[in-house]
Amino acid sequence: MKPCAFANQTLLAHALGTVSQVNKVFSEQYFEVMSNRLRLVNKYSAEFLSSQVALLAALHDIGKAAEKYQLQFDDACKPIKDYTSFRRDRQRSFPIHERMGRRLYQAVVDFVVAKSS
Repeated sequence: MKPCAFANQTLLAHALGTVSQVNKVFSEQYFEVMSNRLRLVNKYSAEFLSSQVALLAALHDIGKAAEKYQLQFDDACKPIKDYTSFRRDRQRSFPIHERMGRRLYQAVVDFVVAKSS
């Protein structure tokens, strides 16, 4: 079942659920408006912007796949009590995990830009 995003939730289920929520919050019309506003500086289609937001949403917690974070859970994504008993803050957190998603996204963008140049 690992990697885990939270107790009783896999990272994949969390990523798919996040993308689903983004799709509920941002309508196609929103991306059309955003595309029209951005045409002054760049020519991004509404479809492109929508896909980028979905990709960012899917990747936002990818840093939680790190071993340091995964040590908090057993193979079924159940919290391991012994792991948190020595932590001062007793919160299931992995500071700056979201930066890994941003860096991966940037690497994808850099690769695509390099290929299209």
